[in-house]
Amino acid sequence: MGSSFAYPLMRDYLPSSIFIEIWLRIMLPRSQNEPSDYLKTQCMGINFKSPIGAEAGVDINCTSKSKLFNLGLGFVEFGPVTPTAENKVSSFLKINAQEVIQIAPFRNSGGTWVKKQLLHNPSGPRGISLSPHGKNIEGIPHLTDEDFLSLIMNLYPVSDYLTINLCSSPFRKIDYYSKPYRYQNLLHKVSEYRDQEMGLQTAYETHLINFIEEKARRLCTPIFVKVNENWQDIEGLVSACLKFGFDGIIVGSEKQDAEISRKMIERVYKASDGKLVIISYGGIQTGKEVLERIKRGAKLVQIYHILFTEGPIGAQRIERELVEEMKKEGFKNVDEAVGTYYFKAK
Repeated sequence: MGSSFAYPLMRDYLPSSIFIEIWLRIMLPRSQNEPSDYLKTQCMGINFKSPIGAEAGVDINCTSKSKLFNLGLGFVEFGPVTPTAENKVSSFLKINAQEVIQIAPFRNSGGTWVKKQLLHNPSGPRGISLSPHGKNIEGIPHLTDEDFLSLIMNLYPVSDYLTINLCSSPFRKIDYYSKPYRYQNLLHKVSEYRDQEMGLQTAYETHLINFIEEKARRLCTPIFVKVNENWQDIEGLVSACLKFGFDGIIVGSEKQDAEISRKMIERVYKASDGKLVIISYGGIQTGKEVLERIKRGAKLVQIYHILFTEGPIGAQRIERELVEEMKKEGFKNVDEAVGTYYFKAK
C-alpha cells in the first residue's frame, strides 16, 4: 500500500503523529515478506533474518506490534522511550517524498506503556531505545542516570537488546555526558545494574533460574550506547564500552550524511579492533550503501527516512539491492562481508 494514491496525500498533509499512527496500524502488510537467505546473520546470540532493521523513531510506542517485521526487516528498535509519557505534540516531524525533518521533540507514551504493548508479543528480534526525562536533561541532569536505570529494570524482560541513547540534538541536548568521567560513571552503573538483573546469581544458587527463564525474554540483555556526529570522544567511549562489558555501539549521522556515518563506523571498528557490535544508521538510501557500511565493520544497519518517504516498499527495495550487490562482489552471506574494507586497504 506504500505506493497507493492515499499514502502520499496522508504523508504530506496529515500531522505527523496522526499519519504515523495510521501507517503503523493499517497500512503495513498483513503477510510477512521473507528476506533472502543471503541476508541471514547472527550476533549477540540472536538470529537475524536480515541485517537491516528499523531505527528508533519509526515506531516509538510499539503501535505496530509485529507488523513492521512483515516488511522483511531483520529487527526493530522501538522508542526512544522515557520513564513516563512526554511531549504530547501532534506534529513532531515534517514528512514529504524527499525528506523527514524533526521539528519538535518525539512524542512517547512512557516505559510502562511500551512494556504493556510488548509483554505478550513474541515478535522479534527487537530493541528499545532508552532516553531520560527532558525535564531532568534541562534542569537536574545528574538524575538522568536514574532515568536510564529505571528504564532498564522495567524493560529488559521484554527486549532483546537495550540502547542507552546519548544522542544530542536541538530538541534534546544531552551535553551532560560529554565529559568522560560522567559517561564512564553512567556506563559503570548500567553494567552493574545489568549484571544484577533479577538477581541471576542468587537464582542459579536457589534453582529459581527455570522460573526466570519463563518470565524474562533473555537472561542477560545486550546493552548498546547510541551517539551521533555531535559526539567527539568516540575512542574514549569505545574504551569505556569494552571496560564495562557493553555489547556494542550504535553510530551514525542524524543529518543523514552517509560519509559521516561511514567515518564513524571506521573509528569505532579500529578503536575496538572489531570487538564491539556496530549498528549504523543515517543516510541509508540504497542497498549498495548498506553493503559499504557492513564492509566497514557494521554488523547491522538501521533505516528510518525511506520507511516514511517511500512507504513499506522502501525496505523491500533496499534488501533486494543489497542481495544484488553482495552477489556482484562474491559474498555468500553478510558475515563474509563484515570488515573486508580494511583487508583491501592493506
